[in-house]
Amino acid sequence: MRWVKLFHEKEHKWPSTRDKVVWEKDGAGQWNVVPNMSWLMIHQGLYTARYGLGSQKKMTLTQFRHLHGLHSNLSEEKIIGWMKLHYEKEGDWPHQTSPRVWDRNAGEWTEVKGETWQAINLALRAAGRGLLKKSSLAQLRTAHGLTDPPKDHNPLSEEKIVKWIELYREKEANWPSRYGKVVWDKDAEGKWVRVGDETWTSIDRALYHGHRGLEESKGSSIAKLRQKYGLSAQPKNALTESQLVRWIRLFRENEGRWPTQASTTVWDRDDKSRQWSVVANENWNKINHALFYGIRGLKVHKGSSLAQLKLQHGLYDESKPALTEENILQWLRSFHEKEGRWPTALDKTVWDRDDKTEEWVVIDEHWGALNVGLSVGSRDLPGGSSLWQLRVANGLYEDNVLTEEKIVNWIRLFHEKAGKWPNETDRIIWDRDAKDNEWVIVKDESWKSLAHAITRGRRGLAGLKGTTLGQLKSKHGLKNEARELTTEKLISWIKLFREKTGKWPSLEDTTVWDRAADGNWLEIEDESWQGINSALRQGHRGLAACKGSSLSKFRYSHDLHENLSEEQIVSWIELFYEKEARWPIQRDKTVWDREKGEWYGVEGESWGMLDQLLRNGNRGLHAIKGFSLLTLRHKHGLDDDLDAEEIRRWIRLFHEKEDRWPSMRDSTIWEKKNGEWIVVEGESWRNISAAFRLGLRGLKAYKGSTLAEFKQRHGLVDKETPHPGKSNLLPDTEARKNST
Repeated sequence: MRWVKLFHEKEHKWPSTRDKVVWEKDGAGQWNVVPNMSWLMIHQGLYTARYGLGSQKKMTLTQFRHLHGLHSNLSEEKIIGWMKLHYEKEGDWPHQTSPRVWDRNAGEWTEVKGETWQAINLALRAAGRGLLKKSSLAQLRTAHGLTDPPKDHNPLSEEKIVKWIELYREKEANWPSRYGKVVWDKDAEGKWVRVGDETWTSIDRALYHGHRGLEESKGSSIAKLRQKYGLSAQPKNALTESQLVRWIRLFRENEGRWPTQASTTVWDRDDKSRQWSVVANENWNKINHALFYGIRGLKVHKGSSLAQLKLQHGLYDESKPALTEENILQWLRSFHEKEGRWPTALDKTVWDRDDKTEEWVVIDEHWGALNVGLSVGSRDLPGGSSLWQLRVANGLYEDNVLTEEKIVNWIRLFHEKAGKWPNETDRIIWDRDAKDNEWVIVKDESWKSLAHAITRGRRGLAGLKGTTLGQLKSKHGLKNEARELTTEKLISWIKLFREKTGKWPSLEDTTVWDRAADGNWLEIEDESWQGINSALRQGHRGLAACKGSSLSKFRYSHDLHENLSEEQIVSWIELFYEKEARWPIQRDKTVWDREKGEWYGVEGESWGMLDQLLRNGNRGLHAIKGFSLLTLRHKHGLDDDLDAEEIRRWIRLFHEKEDRWPSMRDSTIWEKKNGEWIVVEGESWRNISAAFRLGLRGLKAYKGSTLAEFKQRHGLVDKETPHPGKSNLLPDTEARKNST
């Protein structure tokens, strides 16, 4: 509370999380900076009960200030005055998302420090900060008559708005949006002029509410109006059907063949000079992709392809003879006879038999083109079909046609053989030999392929289309009765699993152990930890009170886990460094330990889990709640110091490798060794940015800075895109040291 008051005395505003310096005043009245402290840290301490602020848990810095009356009082007169000044400065009335609160002193515009329209609106709604009654910015404006002047004297029409939209496009090379301010027009001499006090916001509002003569357009908007009149933004690389047809013909003329998806160069030719040129940044694979997904202005062609477009426009060799379905059916049968399977559109070779020699010959066709011909109806084919549909219509199924009875029989036999019901993850399908009744494996079948055939209605199972293997088992009663679970039973099983295996169960474990009366271990049939986890999540099998839980949450809520200590985690960090020659990060899985000189992975632990436990203070880590792996390493000095020159070199190498500058969202830091690119293990740009901000790892001189500011300081940014809202230069190192 004292620091808040001192900050207000020093800065003439109340502190927020964006402020960095915390001020203190010594006995002589001199101002000093509180070392290693910022308002963001205080905010986090209030919210997470750190730094001895346990009594203020779940409270923000702003809430703390208001609780203790550390804020500037407001009055309706003051707010009304600011509203009028805002209208004078911005040309419209403020709302809660308006960024600045304006004031004027001696004729100069100044921003009211520490105030936002959102905070003012909240104070009005809660009748706080000295305000006498609940209200809002909109209600206050209405009560004091602060409304937009009527514009009915300047009625609008759709034609007028469309004209302004086109002129805006001509002037700004962009389409206007509802948030735009300036509306452009041309005077009699053709010069650009602003349309009075019109804004695109007011026009959009008039369209939506049907005001100012736009009653018939009520419910519309600028975007809808643009769409209605075809004023839509086309992508820079938009394509048209006529353009593509022209390029296909030019490719044929230049290279003597028709382009395919695998072709690279897209040719164009100047109509006057007749000079050939390559279309930049274009290839036939991109064009095929645009046709298939209906992008780049080709929405009406969505689902098409380059091959289909060529066929639609007759862009194929006329030497190809006309086709009939009988021809294709003959080739289908020949392919099946030769290859032992039915062809698909991905197959290339089309087989047939010579009528005289009975030898196999290759036909000058491929199955992809035949499939397209059947689909679009080229080469005298009727169209609207496919290879698969043609086979089905003529009874050319797979040899292994399935029936519901056959699958149900296999399910029963599997249960008889394996002692459990099959699912998609099981591979072997069991059957019995008709002669000697011996068990045999059904060749070329799996439960996954059966489930696929059932769901798709394939292989003679059209009546089961849309069904799953599980639903088929339920239909015929081929499943175990759901056994009820209890909290006591689960706790017992978890403890027995721990006793049996030496570790706590997880979703990767399958067997659930129990113990018989004679002390022997028993495997509980048709039970798994995955199934128990599912029952906990859904609240099934008598676990309605645990709905929304999980196996791990259930264990933690019943103290079925090993407690950790700060010393243990620090020891594991040091051992990881000794083993891997780098510090562990959240993405690392293995937590190394050592016994009698032998390395082994700590079962059931990972660095991501340890980081989460530190943040939440679970498993005995309450004393260091809110820490992370990174801050714990900093606390114990388990970090390699960074050097500014080394960081500058990494930034330049990243730019050389990625052709852009790094940001804290990037994870990989590149290094070059013997001309080869390698990843700097254990480092990330987020960690480096955190080191700048906190002044750690030898970067104390840069405390309070960021990675972006460091790049600006050393000119490691694109000059045409300076960092918005930030100073272009950091203070000198000595000045930064002196300021702290």
